[in-house]
Amino acid sequence: LDAEMRKFVAEERNCRVDEAAGVVMLSKIFDWFREDFEEYEASQGGGDLVDYVNRYRPADGQIPDGLKVDFIKYDKALNRH
Repeated sequence: LDAEMRKFVAEERNCRVDEAAGVVMLSKIFDWFREDFEEYEASQGGGDLVDYVNRYRPADGQIPDGLKVDFIKYDKALNRH
């Protein structure tokens, strides 16, 4: 599961960082299950949703502190495949 999460958060369609705009755009899945992700992160000694995502991103791809978190509109067409 860890390997799959690393792949998931590495994909631009699931995690986009725009430092100039001060925002990180995350997959809507992180919004729907935010409490679960944050609960897991807290159990590992971390904090919020960004900490959870950063756990799976490489050192040179970490989401900087202080960015506003927003969510990417879910593409329901994905369910047809």
